[in-house]
Amino acid sequence: MNIQPLPAGISGAGIEVFRDNESRVFFLQDGKKLPYLMMRTEDREYFQAELAADQAAMAVLSDAFGLDPGDEMEEMFAGCRFGNLDYRADLIGGKLTRDAPRCNRITSCVGFNIVCRIPMPPGGALTRREYEIVSLIAQGKQTKEISDSLHITDATTRTHIQRIHAKLGVNNNVEVAAWAHEKRII
Repeated sequence: MNIQPLPAGISGAGIEVFRDNESRVFFLQDGKKLPYLMMRTEDREYFQAELAADQAAMAVLSDAFGLDPGDEMEEMFAGCRFGNLDYRADLIGGKLTRDAPRCNRITSCVGFNIVCRIPMPPGGALTRREYEIVSLIAQGKQTKEISDSLHITDATTRTHIQRIHAKLGVNNNVEVAAWAHEKRII
């Protein structure tokens, strides 16, 4: 019997930030789901400090999204950088752990890999399209399904997959999926 762990924040120490289906940002702590802005001030300071130290993210949030420094900018930043609901706390004992992004804006977001941060493979950064394909591979999709989903040819999909294998230093899609699961991409 394979028992799935509870998401971080449901039990034990730690805070888990996540987005719901409408892109609102919440957090889990001690089994309670609350809007992000209701988090204790001393806990929000860790997220604020990370945002303040990232001038590129602040610039994108200001210029591309029209947000002024303050609660809205902080909430969007926390949702983008930490908003993947997973089994690892985003804040525990004063230490932040970034999430791999998982949102419906990946294909067009100007903040891709600036506000959110994708995991860095050993052979170099994944492109936006490669990241999408890694996610689909991790969902068990085959080349034809990936091609149809992304409206590209099978040959283009295979080229992307070859590049992904090289960047990850792997030999097949099972290893790609294992990497994606380890990095909590899906």
